[in-house]
Amino acid sequence: FFEAYYAGDLPTYWASKDEGKAKSAAGQLRAWDFEEKVFKADPKTAVLVAFMNAPEDGCAACTEGRSVWASVMHAVQLKSQLRKRFQILWLDQSRDEHPEE
Repeated sequence: FFEAYYAGDLPTYWASKDEGKAKSAAGQLRAWDFEEKVFKADPKTAVLVAFMNAPEDGCAACTEGRSVWASVMHAVQLKSQLRKRFQILWLDQSRDEHPEE
């Protein structure tokens, strides 16, 4: 364990307040799938991620921002050419940790 720790070989686990919940909203990233869906995505597909906070955490503009982002996600889903080229995702960073690389 300690050799792996000092060598930086231990995996990172990101926490989520929603750990164990099976369903995510459309386009929602969770702590446990952020790296897979963003960093390991198909290089031919652009991944756009909106980082949101909950309004109750002091982000008054986040309610409007979520609505605008949902409209963008919906518009991309309606056009097959856009769906092939873009992934439109979001993460509630008041609920899910994520890497900042």
